[in-house]
Amino acid sequence: MVDGEAHRQAVRVVTVLRRSLTVAALGMLVGFGGLSGLGVTTPDAPLDPLVALDPGEARLMAEHQCSATGFGDGMVPSQAILRQEDGTTELVSFDRGWASFTGDAPGTLVAVCLGAR
Repeated sequence: MVDGEAHRQAVRVVTVLRRSLTVAALGMLVGFGGLSGLGVTTPDAPLDPLVALDPGEARLMAEHQCSATGFGDGMVPSQAILRQEDGTTELVSFDRGWASFTGDAPGTLVAVCLGAR
């Protein structure tokens, strides 16, 4: 049987490893999303996956299953992350995010989301 201190240390190692992998995956998602969007013509308020995410945006993306580049067939986003002109970020309905994307509403679309895990 593992003693209490060894167990706590093992849990810490697993937690750090899991968080590191999550950050790395989000970084790759944003990086590859930026590459895939180069040279694509979009509406007036384009989704810009090259914009750096702050920690709050990265947390929202992870918690709400978000993508800066969209999803495959059969996966319908229900939410979006918007960055307002004052720099604040908010989770909104997909319709509100789309309105920003097309230039019909203020804000910059950061990502579209499937919803909370």
